[in-house]
Amino acid sequence: DRADARAAFDAAAQAPVAPVAEVVPSGSADQLPEGAEWRTTTATGTFDPDTVTVLRSRPVDGTPAWQYLAWLDTDDGRSLEVSLGWIPRPGPDEDPAVPHLDPAATVAVTGVLRSWEPDDGK
Repeated sequence: DRADARAAFDAAAQAPVAPVAEVVPSGSADQLPEGAEWRTTTATGTFDPDTVTVLRSRPVDGTPAWQYLAWLDTDDGRSLEVSLGWIPRPGPDEDPAVPHLDPAATVAVTGVLRSWEPDDGK
């Protein structure tokens, strides 16, 4: 399984950057098509500031971290969950600010597609 995953990653890394609409057909909400995971894609749209989510205690490169996620509503009617970045896990007396997103600002993002992870109930 690991060898297959590595081969898929390597193949996707060699593919040219493409608009997400060219890599994931419309209506593919639950599962990415073959060869789409790990593919670098672009999308343009607006962030919904009401959807900012803090993913706590999810390590990044071995560092305990908080990751920030939000939904991007694309120009072609899709919605993509986008990682806005991360910070090292704050201390108990720290209260880091959540990123501010302007719902009127059109943004272009480039990122790597990933499959949904199952909900572990946390």
